[in-house]
This record gives sequence, structure tokens and C-alpha cells, in this order.
Amino acid sequence: MRALLINASLIVPMAIGTAHGQQTIPADRPGLFDPGLDLQDKQQRERDIQLRDKADEIQVPALRGGDAGSQQLPETGERFVINAIGFNPSVYITEERLKAIASQYTGRTIGFEDLNALLDEINAIYQEKRQLTSRAVIPPQDIGDGRLKVVLVEARLEGVAWTKDPEQVPASFFTERIRVKPGETLDTARLLNDVQRLNATTPGPQLSVNLEPGSEFGTSRLALEPFEPEPWGLRMYANNYGSESSGEYQAGLRGKWFSPTNNADTLSATVQATEGTIFGDFDYRIPVNRYNGEVFAGVSRNQLEILNGPYRDLEIEGESMEYRLGYEQPWWLNRRWTLTGGLEYLRSESETTLLDGFTLSETTVDSFRLTGTTRYREGDWFAQYQQIIDTSSTENQVNGATGNYQRLMGNGFTQWRWTDTVRFVGKTRWQWASAEEDLPSTLLFQLGGLASTRGYESGILAAPHGIDLSLEGHWAFTEGWELSMLIDAGHVVDDDLPESTITSAGLGLGYNAGGPFSFSALYAGAFNDVVPEQDSGQLYVQLQWRW
Repeated sequence: MRALLINASLIVPMAIGTAHGQQTIPADRPGLFDPGLDLQDKQQRERDIQLRDKADEIQVPALRGGDAGSQQLPETGERFVINAIGFNPSVYITEERLKAIASQYTGRTIGFEDLNALLDEINAIYQEKRQLTSRAVIPPQDIGDGRLKVVLVEARLEGVAWTKDPEQVPASFFTERIRVKPGETLDTARLLNDVQRLNATTPGPQLSVNLEPGSEFGTSRLALEPFEPEPWGLRMYANNYGSESSGEYQAGLRGKWFSPTNNADTLSATVQATEGTIFGDFDYRIPVNRYNGEVFAGVSRNQLEILNGPYRDLEIEGESMEYRLGYEQPWWLNRRWTLTGGLEYLRSESETTLLDGFTLSETTVDSFRLTGTTRYREGDWFAQYQQIIDTSSTENQVNGATGNYQRLMGNGFTQWRWTDTVRFVGKTRWQWASAEEDLPSTLLFQLGGLASTRGYESGILAAPHGIDLSLEGHWAFTEGWELSMLIDAGHVVDDDLPESTITSAGLGLGYNAGGPFSFSALYAGAFNDVVPEQDSGQLYVQLQWRW
């Protein structure tokens, strides 16, 4: 089967047969003893938390105010003839289009209702072009000679001020991302795009712009209101999300420090432990251009020891380290759609030992990834899909085996708020690998656990190719309390596995009233028997305190 498992089959029976009779490594459960797979499971949980937080993120209004209004002339019933209509130059409407509009009202008998229609037609163009501080007006004048003057008021920017000074980032973080200059004609369409782009791709800070009338006719002012994350965030939690073999009960801390260098950068860390595992993850991100492209770097470490279950006498221990460095660049398309492209390098080093330090496997993996993410946000809908192209080079230090493998991976998430109290969530993951028989276990797609097919132990199935699907319904039946229902399904492609498809369903209860304390409990029942003496389901309980 996979590379690590081949090595196990060659050396483990001989090493263990004398001391422990017939006890051998389970070839169909690499997640039990591969710290790299266990690390991936924990990282997937972290990504799931981040994605759910992103779906619930509130974007502040980009622009407020700025309604230029429309002039309405009194319709007295008087009739007259206009032979020519003149306009001052416009930044937004071409001379040809203005002449075409004017031709509809010249050379014939018209009334004030027609002049109002002329103003409405021009103002509709401004509205179409999202020029909120522009309008057409007809000033008092003598039209006895058959000539009419229409004034196009396209506001100049008189000045920019802050409603309050930014605290976590310099003011230049915002002003570099919106293109306005006092004294120039205010292009509110471009301003709206700039602010929406900032708020949709932001590493944290958001901006709302209030349009206000200037001190002189035909001028406007901007009042900038910054919205910034708290500088510190800390969550302490205790749960039973671990595994039976290395300890079910775990405690952890998850923290975030926003803008430690005053550049909208973010340092985040997670540390958690069970009886037999210690996991740590550190991540640093910093924006490097006005379009919020980010450089990121991180390191993760996972230690694993089998303390319980039928394999505890093998004294299995494992350690995995992962280093990552990458760049992501978002492209804001419009207020609904955002694309993100990324390039990432990862290096992982995993070692598994047993029986007083006997090395079962020692593997290094160097991976390069291209990522593309599509995100949609509109009203009550949020959806995101990420496509990953991965090429990995592996080396097993035990037998010198090397390999090059390619994988295609996808991750999808969507949330729809049907009402103020009911929402639905859908998730999917999939992987296709270029190799089937010799793919190292660290690169396998695994099912089971809280971040995958719930109701089964983490890594209960692992194979080169696979997919999982999840549907959830959530009902906030009273303030702070929520009921949830879920259906999960997963499938892997591996002829050597006795079971390739697993399904489950579950019910959950959660409490989160917006204060520091929250609680969640979920029971998921397993519909398929995969391993001997398998539990009928899994109960997941977590207590969390947030600062």
C-alpha cells in the first residue's frame, strides 16, 4: 500500500513478533500513528473555525449620505419653445450624449414638466454611474430668447477629516487605499469601489465614508470613520475532541495579536494538549501593497503518543513539524465577488518510533502549492471555494525511498441565513492524487473527526482519493441558544479498504449570548461499521471562554 505502510510491513512484524506475539501496526489506520496526518486533522479544524468566523463577519457600509437630491420646477401649465440648450462641461457625461438628450426638448413647444423630465434624465445617468454628489439644475434665467442653460453640478472635494483617529494602524493604511484628492472632482463611483475593495479584502480594519456638503456650493467633504479589530483576542477552551488512543480530553489556548508592528499585520497562535499529544501552531501575516496582498509564514508542531487501546504496548510515538511560507493576492471584482490567488511552500518533517526508539518511519515532504479562491457575499449568502494544485517531493530516511506526487484538492463552504433565527451551512472537501499504490501516508485524504465526517474517530479512513460532504441546519430558538442538525457523508477510493463510504447524522446544542462564555455539545451517530468494536457514534462537548 502506501510508502510508510510498506516499511511497516517489512520491519514491524519481526520487531514486534518476539516481544508482543501477534500485535502489528494496523495497515488501514495510518492516522493512528502518523503524526503528520494527525497534524493535518488539527489544522483542518483550525481552518474550519476561521472560515465560520469569516462567514459571520459584518462588513460596514462603504458610503453614507451623499444624496444630491433633484430639482423639481413648479409645473404651472405655461408653454414655451426652447431652440437651444447649453451645458457646462461634464467629467462623467460626454458632450455627444448631452446633445442627444437636449435634441428631444428643442424646436418644439414644451412645459415645465418637460424640463423636469430633462433633469430626471440627466440625473438618472449620474445615478447609473454612481455619482452621488452630482446633479443637473436649472438656475433662474430669462428664456425669452429661446435659449436654456442647464448647470451640471459635479462636486469638488473640499476636504477630508476623520471622525476619530485610527488607533491600531496609521491613517495612511486607509488613505493609500482610497484615491481622493482635495480640489478635484469627487468620483464617488471610484471612491465606493475603493472602500468596498478595502472592506472585502481587509486583513482586519474597515472603513466607512460619510459624504457631507462642503462650505461652498458644488463642494463636498468626506468624513472617514475607521473600524478596527481589538488589538488582542484570546480564547481558552476545554473539550473532548481528542482520540481514544492518545487522550480524548484536551485543553487549549487560541490567541491573536493584531497589528503588533502597526502595519495591520496579524500574529496568531494555537496551543492545545491531550494526555498523549501536544499541538502548536503559529502564523504571521502582513499586507504588502495597497490591494491587501499578504505575505505569510507559519510553523506547526505536533507530538503524538499512543497511550490507550490495543496498540499501546507498541510504544508508538510520533513528531511532525511543518514550516510554511507564502503569498496571497486578492482581486476584488465587485461588491459580491472576490478572487484570491496564492503561492505557498511547505516543508514537513515527520518521524514515528516504537519499542524504545525503534524508527518506523522518518519522512520529509517539500510541497509547492498554487491556490485559487472564489468568494461570494451578498445579503444572507456567503460562499467560498478554494482550488489547490499541489506538487510534493518526499524522502523516507529509513529506506531512502523518494517520490514526486501531484494532488488536486478542493474545499467548499457556504452559509445561507434563511431568517434571523435559521441558517444552513454546507461544506465539502475532496482530493485526487497522481499515485495510488505508493502515496506516502502523510499525503492521504482522511475521513472522520470533527472537521470531516463526524461520528467516527479521526482518520478512520484514509486513501489517495476521497471526498466528503456536510449539511447543517441551525435554529436560534431563543436568545443565546441554538439547536443544530447535521448530515455527513464521506467516500474514499482504495480497493484495499473493507469500507469506502461512511455516513452519519447528528444533533447539537450550543450557547453563545455574545458574552465571554460559550458552550457546544454535538452527538453524531455513525451509520457504517468500519473497524472492530467501533463506537456507535461520537459525542463532542466544548466549553470556551473568550477575552
